[in-house]
Amino acid sequence: MLRLLDSLLFTIERLWQHRALVLWALVGLSAATTLALSLSLYVDAVNTGLLESRLSDPPYAFRFRYQGSWEGNITQADVASSAGAIFDSFPATIGLPTARQVLYVRAGTWTLRTDSGVNLGPFGVGLLEGADDQITIVAGERDFGDAATSSSLETDPNTASDSVEVVLPVMASERLLYESGVQVGDRLTAARAGASPVTLEVVALWRPANVNDPQWIFSGAPQFFDNVLLAPPDALWQTLEGV
Repeated sequence: MLRLLDSLLFTIERLWQHRALVLWALVGLSAATTLALSLSLYVDAVNTGLLESRLSDPPYAFRFRYQGSWEGNITQADVASSAGAIFDSFPATIGLPTARQVLYVRAGTWTLRTDSGVNLGPFGVGLLEGADDQITIVAGERDFGDAATSSSLETDPNTASDSVEVVLPVMASERLLYESGVQVGDRLTAARAGASPVTLEVVALWRPANVNDPQWIFSGAPQFFDNVLLAPPDALWQTLEGV
């Protein structure tokens, strides 16, 4: 026990005699430890920066999808409630900044016919919000204007009352022009089983501003919307309630 105490006292005495050397040794040891710990953090930050600079797709993309055919059709209130919960609550929950929020609603598949009776095949009718800067209008006007709420009044001479034909304005992909000759101002008849026919008026033709944009919904594939006619939200919901 006395030997251990003597050794401890001897060590303390030697350290005290060389206290300047001991102080600088401690400083050097602290600096080396700090550098060793920070080096790995610095390398990780550099690698992360290089990775983000070379990613073509956003590093984090979340898509919430509801297939109405599984559990029945949904209403405008259902869409508004779900979108509100996702757009307002989800970003705060995960704690990440939001670069883009896109809402796409499709009102089933309809068979289109031109005024001349030409069958254009199956098309979707829906709305797309949050992607305006990804769309380039090549003909017509993106602003639906009065067409979104207007209806044409036609009088039937055989009846005492007037019948109102509601015309739904839509934007179509320019592919429809090249493949079927559909132009701005043309009217199409959309029909499907179990629903009344709907008259559509093409008010604009569009193309993707950048077909390689990774932020396009549905895995960066704007070609998905070649067979979808886009309508203003309010007019679309009103039309669906009427059919």
